[in-house]
Amino acid sequence: MNRPRVVVLASSSARRALLLAIAAVVVIALLFLTYEVGQRRAGFNRLTAMNEITDLQSNLAKQTLEIRKLREQEAILETAARIDKEAYGQVDTELVQLQAKVSELEENLEFYRAIVAPDDTKGVQVQDVRIIALEVDGQYRLQIYLTQALRSDRTIAGRVSLRLAGRSAEGPVELDIEGILVDSELKAPARFSFLYFQEIGADIALPEGFAPENLIIEARPDGKKAKTVEESFFWEPKEE
Repeated sequence: MNRPRVVVLASSSARRALLLAIAAVVVIALLFLTYEVGQRRAGFNRLTAMNEITDLQSNLAKQTLEIRKLREQEAILETAARIDKEAYGQVDTELVQLQAKVSELEENLEFYRAIVAPDDTKGVQVQDVRIIALEVDGQYRLQIYLTQALRSDRTIAGRVSLRLAGRSAEGPVELDIEGILVDSELKAPARFSFLYFQEIGADIALPEGFAPENLIIEARPDGKKAKTVEESFFWEPKEE
């Protein structure tokens, strides 16, 4: 009776060992399969990531090239705008200079027209006065133009005096030009002598606190019967 029992136990042990072996094989197979699936899945993800990176790098290169082109165009446009601005500024400056030149020529033309125009007025005349502001504050250049009728065939001579009427802190003031001269042809006695016209220039320095209002010019020709001329001009300086 003992032998059959021993045989049963041996068969059961063998079956158990076989089942364990099969289970081990199945586990190993499952582990291997899981590993392979993971590797393939990881490889697929890696490939996808690489493709995405490649696409991003390509797009970045295109955008970088586009940005470079846009910056080059911007630099060209800025340069063109700067050149246009400088050109317009130069044109404006030249235009202002030309307008000033035309204005000066027109003034000179009017001056000479007045000289050659028929005029029955005899004797000396104050044809024009120009007051020019110098670079030094408070200093001015006076340009006085004396004329006589073109039909006159005799030289006219005499003396000229200038006065400045204005205001100071004390009230109305009248200054003799000889007391504020800087450099001038107007030496006492101030003389003129001409056939048709003469320019007399004087550089003056205004006293501090004095505000000029009028320039008074008196031209006194020589001769008892000669007519003295006195004219007053508003103080209207121009830039040099």
